[in-house]
Amino acid sequence: MNLIGRFFKLSIVFLAIFACSDVQDRDVPERLLSENEMVEVYTDMMIIDAINRTNAKIYNEFGIDINEHMFNKYNIDSTTLVKNIAYYNLEFDANVRIFERVNENILGKKNYFDSINRRADSLEKLAKEKKRDSVKNSLKQKALLKSDTISKADSTKTLKSIKQKSLIQSIKKQN
Repeated sequence: MNLIGRFFKLSIVFLAIFACSDVQDRDVPERLLSENEMVEVYTDMMIIDAINRTNAKIYNEFGIDINEHMFNKYNIDSTTLVKNIAYYNLEFDANVRIFERVNENILGKKNYFDSINRRADSLEKLAKEKKRDSVKNSLKQKALLKSDTISKADSTKTLKSIKQKSLIQSIKKQN
């Protein structure tokens, strides 16, 4: 299990331990992340966790260290993150606001990617229809060309037949 997954479990443990304690005695972290920053951190953590659950190999394939990425992105270390999680777990109203916004972020990103997938599917469908129509048109053109060739052949036969009849008639008249 990666470090971020441990933070989720650790935050639940902190909540359980401190839920019954006096909220007034909590320590404010030396570097307190804003609610907005916590929303972004939690959103990233949830996305990373989901990716890790569905395809854990992807991070290794691209040589990504998840923890290092998170800490660099938010310019924090693991201790700062743990202290902020513990602090906000004791700030019930702020924690509720944070997780409501995280949920909105996740749903927004899901809707965005779903719309991209729908567009990609539509474009793929259009490309298949265009290819199918192109093949149909090509077959129609070949059929018309063949039909035109047959028609020309028929008219050539008819013309020869008329010439032969006219030649026969002219020979009969001469005799």
